[in-house]
Amino acid sequence: PTWMVSGTQTFIVTVTATNGCLGSDEVTITINPNVDVPDGFTPNGDATNQTWEILNTAQFPEMTVQVFNRWGQLVFQAQNFSSADTNIGWDGTFKNQASPIGVYLYVTEMERANGNVEVLQGNVTLVR
Repeated sequence: PTWMVSGTQTFIVTVTATNGCLGSDEVTITINPNVDVPDGFTPNGDATNQTWEILNTAQFPEMTVQVFNRWGQLVFQAQNFSSADTNIGWDGTFKNQASPIGVYLYVTEMERANGNVEVLQGNVTLVR
C-alpha cells in the first residue's frame, strides 16, 4: 500500500503469514517541513523583494535567525517567533541605517518535531 503523509501519522501494520500466524506493529511517521531561505533581496524602495524572509517558520517557534556582516557584527536577530508568524524578515537595515550592498552570513537554529536542533547557515546578498 501507498499513503501520502503530512505532519505526524501513526499506522498499525498487521502481517499474516501463509501458515496463518499474525504479526502486528505500530509505525509513526513524522514529516518535518523545511524552511525556505532565499539567497538575496533588493531593499531599494520599489515595493518588490524589500525584505529577506525565511519562509515556513511557523512550525519552529523556538527558531533563532541571525545575520552578520563581513566583519562578524550582528546586524539582525529574531528569535522565539509566535505560532502565527509565517515569515521572519530583515529589511536590510542596521541601527536604523541602510546596510551596504554586500554578502552577509546568516545562521539559523531550529528545533525539529523530534527534538533535534538543526543549524542552517549560508549567505544572503543585499542589492539595492
